[in-house]
Amino acid sequence: PLNLALVKRATREDLKEAFGPANVKNPGFGRGDLVKINVTLDRLKSLQEGHGGYADKMDKVIGLIGCVSFIDDDGDISVRFSPSRLCFNPAVLTRVKPTEDTFYVGDIVLIESDKSRFISLQTPEEYGGYNQRMAMTCGKTGRLQSVIDSKKVKVKVQGKDWIFNPDLVTRLGNPGLGTGDWKSATICSPGKHDWSKGRCLVCVSCGECTQYGNLCPARDIPDRHPGSFCGCGDGHAGCDDCGCCRMCAGEGVVQEEESDDEDKLKELLGAGLG
Repeated sequence: PLNLALVKRATREDLKEAFGPANVKNPGFGRGDLVKINVTLDRLKSLQEGHGGYADKMDKVIGLIGCVSFIDDDGDISVRFSPSRLCFNPAVLTRVKPTEDTFYVGDIVLIESDKSRFISLQTPEEYGGYNQRMAMTCGKTGRLQSVIDSKKVKVKVQGKDWIFNPDLVTRLGNPGLGTGDWKSATICSPGKHDWSKGRCLVCVSCGECTQYGNLCPARDIPDRHPGSFCGCGDGHAGCDDCGCCRMCAGEGVVQEEESDDEDKLKELLGAGLG
């Protein structure tokens, strides 16, 4: 067994020595960025070779605005569009800053707080219908997952996806536009996160690396901001929906039966990751 007396908490210098300089190529995108496909269909098919290939649904999202979910360990970009989530070669995408006052995937939104008005506007089946559990969303802030049609939007609030009448939802901003308070929104709940792995990003809650926390060897790289590409390499990329890391979500330690020595070792090794 491992002698814990020989174990000490790793420092940033230790990680730099172990992993080398933090010089992973930045694909130019971060979590929450609003993007569009910037090439023709034929060019898209060509550029997707070696990047997961071309998927039939990709032609249907040309011209639409999507939201970056995460960056995989090959540097390809996972983008959520209203119809679906797809993975792209970064060379086919461009960031956009739309000005139209309409819903976009990734919007931070406020749900109607007046329960009576909520019920009256949500009850018709054309708006998805109402059930009593929806009352828990009144007055809460969530994140728009998709625009289903002119009478339905899907929003994640407190760890669950709900279908709402758009008249019950108020846009507060969008992280891809530099607006909207992502950090304070009640998007997820314990055990209800959408975790991903790939290129490490910057947690929107603590502002540290989603894998290595404040020990990250890329911590001093300029222009890092909540949701942005970190630069240290691959690992846990945080939650695609709320943008936080596992430590901020309180899920940094796997809940399994372990010996006292193993628990202590985890504590020692993870002490600097908060």
